[in-house]
Amino acid sequence: MGKITLNLPDSFKNLKSRKLESILKEELYSQRQHLPLNNFAKHGGWPDDSTLQIDLKSVAEKGSLTEVEVELFFDEVCSTGCADINRKADAGGLLFIIFNRETGVAHCEED
Repeated sequence: MGKITLNLPDSFKNLKSRKLESILKEELYSQRQHLPLNNFAKHGGWPDDSTLQIDLKSVAEKGSLTEVEVELFFDEVCSTGCADINRKADAGGLLFIIFNRETGVAHCEED
């Protein structure tokens, strides 16, 4: 399992603000190509990251770390075996983002 470093400067500034959810959604959506969406594609397809939806589930402080849990939803594009026809399946899951307030680095885990 590896770490994916995320560039979330505005989310860092608003960890204790009511604005966190909207800011985090914007920043994550702008970096959706770096999120481990393939981990949630369970039908042998690939993620359509343009359909990504993000919901903030929880925020918890643990020492110098803030753990943010987000739920991701997107369409998984699955091949039908025909070159020009694909089907879509619902996909998604939980993603944990760790903000290290001492180092200023945010990351998520990749399987």
